[in-house]
Amino acid sequence: MQDVLVRQDALEALVRCIADIGPPNWIQTYAAFEYKSADGEPSFTWLLVGVVNHGVTWGFGQFDQDPQVYDLAMAYHDMFDDQGWTSLELKVDYDGEFHAEHGYGPVPPDTFDPALMNRLQHYGETWTREHGPAPHQGAR
Repeated sequence: MQDVLVRQDALEALVRCIADIGPPNWIQTYAAFEYKSADGEPSFTWLLVGVVNHGVTWGFGQFDQDPQVYDLAMAYHDMFDDQGWTSLELKVDYDGEFHAEHGYGPVPPDTFDPALMNRLQHYGETWTREHGPAPHQGAR
C-alpha cells in the first residue's frame, strides 16, 4: 500500500509542476511521455500541448518543455519495477483535476507511437468538439 501512496504523491508532484508552468489563461495541458531505453540509457520522448482561453477563441499549441517536468516524470517512472509503464498520457486542468493513462506495450524507439501522435495532432479539434466555443474573456 505504501508504494501506491508514494507513486500517487510523485504523480501529483508532476501534475503540480505542469500546472505551475502553464501560460496565462491556460485551461488544460496534455502531456505525453514515452519511456525509451537505448543501449541501457533511459530517456523520454515527451511533449506538452495545451489549450488557452483567448476570450473569443480557444488557442492551441505546444507549451514550453521545463526540465523539472522531465525530471519528475523520470522519477515517477523509476518508482515502478522493470515492468513499469512505457507511456503516460496526462491531462491536467487549471483547477488541479487530472487524468492519467498508463500504457505498458512496446513504443517506437525514435518517435511517438502513431496513435498517440494522432491524438496529440488532433487535440485542438477534439477539445473544441467536446467543449464548444470559447467562453467570454476572463471566464474559464
